[in-house]
Amino acid sequence: MDAGLTHSQVKQLIEESFMQMNIGEMSISNDDMPINVRWSDATTTQADLLDLEIPTQDGEQSLSNFIELNKVEVPNQISRIDGDRFASITADIEGRDLGSINRDIQSLLDDYSTPNGYSLSVAGDLEQQQELMQEMLIIIAISIFLVYLVMAVQFNHLFHPVIIMSVIPMTIVGVILGLFITQRELSVLSAMGIVMLIGIVLNNAILFIDRTNQLRRSNYSVEKALVEAGKNRIRPIFITSLTTVGGMLPLALATGAGGNYQAPMATVIIAGLLFSTFITLVLIPAVYKLFTFKGSKSGRKRRKRRKSQDQLDESQAVS
Repeated sequence: MDAGLTHSQVKQLIEESFMQMNIGEMSISNDDMPINVRWSDATTTQADLLDLEIPTQDGEQSLSNFIELNKVEVPNQISRIDGDRFASITADIEGRDLGSINRDIQSLLDDYSTPNGYSLSVAGDLEQQQELMQEMLIIIAISIFLVYLVMAVQFNHLFHPVIIMSVIPMTIVGVILGLFITQRELSVLSAMGIVMLIGIVLNNAILFIDRTNQLRRSNYSVEKALVEAGKNRIRPIFITSLTTVGGMLPLALATGAGGNYQAPMATVIIAGLLFSTFITLVLIPAVYKLFTFKGSKSGRKRRKRRKSQDQLDESQAVS
């Protein structure tokens, strides 16, 4: 730098003009008090700073001869993740659900081209929702497996639980129809409603299959057992379903801040339960008869092979 000045000397002068410096301490009544000094003339404006005199080899000169002030926009705070700088944009939600907002944001991000070295991603509640939805899928899979395991032990049969659980896909169809008709979103609470719904809808199928097995043990044919089980169980099936729907109806009609979270879950349970209740009385007998027909057919094939094998052994013994 000209005039024999260094950058550190200029920096020190500027700091001294704004800051007070600690030069020591003094003890007053056994209390240590700091001793700070500062310039008598405060530097409050740009003109005051530029008019400061700084000693040089050629005598004191104005600071404006050595520095220039420029206005530059800089962030108030620099945040980093794993060493990479990032900036976040936040907003509050009002009058809309998180799922529809997430779709709008994703469409904007897909259409936005970022410069090289930059990237865009969602975070906050949107990121948590995506993570929770993935976890809910795992929970639903585990719940289905546990339900199958319990029913397999209860019925002492591997195929009867499959017959009962065949109503689950139809229940999902009812859930989708209910959300579509009410124009509500599949959120995390809706997924929780699906987990609850799995246990509720299977109760109706269990009632039906259990009664059918009782009648078959009483020497009823498959067709007569299914018809009689439908007559005996249609009343309790409708009663349990309608009482559950009635209990969830106030939540489905809820408004206000809490309604945006409670209503989708209640809608999932109501729509899925009503749809599965009617489907159960048609689908479960059809699937039960299909599995029974295949089982009896394979049994006849085994008996026929066993009989032919016995005849072959007898012929070989005679020869």
